[in-house]
Amino acid sequence: MSSQHQYMSATSSGAGSSSRVGEIEHISHLSENIGSLCLSAEYSDVTLVVEGVRIPAHKVILAASSDYFRALLYGGMREASQAEVELQAPLQAFKALLRYVYSGHMGLSVLREETVLDMLGLPHQFNFQKILFTLVLYLARDL
Repeated sequence: MSSQHQYMSATSSGAGSSSRVGEIEHISHLSENIGSLCLSAEYSDVTLVVEGVRIPAHKVILAASSDYFRALLYGGMREASQAEVELQAPLQAFKALLRYVYSGHMGLSVLREETVLDMLGLPHQFNFQKILFTLVLYLARDL
């Protein structure tokens, strides 16, 4: 078997997800690995305090997902040098937002209606505009 054929067989046999020969795509694997860090103290470099609850987090993940967190944690504000940062937000809604930040997924149907309603202010507050439209459509459909 030629080396070209062996390569094509390996990529198409489930050894890795590939959309074209010569490309490897493991987005779901990456999402799972980053998602496993959510609410975990492993490698955490900041603690967010929401409603008095301490939540371990990772500055680079937060900053990569939101201009708000980028400015807060790396933009020269006093919070950039603090080990703990207090945020004003409903706790359960904020935890759901964090799971979205870390995994790129939010299952609205598994959240309590109260939590989904509490989430409506968070996209504006923390600059996650992309999820606002989906939240509004979901609530409009269910009301």
